[in-house]
Amino acid sequence: MAAQANANQVIENSNETLPNVYERAIKNKLLSCDCFDYLQFLRDLAANDFVLTEQMNPRMAVMCHYDFWQQPGSKLGYATLTQSLKALNHPELKTELIDVLGLLINRIRYEQFALANLPLNPLKVHARYTPRANLDWFCCHNICLSEASTGRGSVDQRAKHRTAVCHAQ
Repeated sequence: MAAQANANQVIENSNETLPNVYERAIKNKLLSCDCFDYLQFLRDLAANDFVLTEQMNPRMAVMCHYDFWQQPGSKLGYATLTQSLKALNHPELKTELIDVLGLLINRIRYEQFALANLPLNPLKVHARYTPRANLDWFCCHNICLSEASTGRGSVDQRAKHRTAVCHAQ
């Protein structure tokens, strides 16, 4: 009940409705992505009521947060990644999202490979992403991945790069 109240508060604070958040994420992010692993992750996350499990990739969870909310969790009133993901749990919207993800997964027609020299990186060779997703995946330094996998990590700061160049530190 408190999580639902928090989700309503966040939506009121941002002057957006949850259907608009879903629509923007699908139109601007998911329709242009064809990474099988990420789309499958989102489908599994939605099917699990947006609850992150130990088997799920925490970096993909951070990307999910930014694909939907487009800003750091602290600006939305979320202290943890778990809270921001749980706010996306809406029965009708979740069902439609799972259907869209199934269609997107079924349109993938080629094999995608992991980047051999970057084992923790969720990006795949031959997969298509938005430029912002590339930067976020490479540059989300402010999340402790061990904490994110348990849902206690924060998504307080998004990478501040505006070009397609990321300098690894």
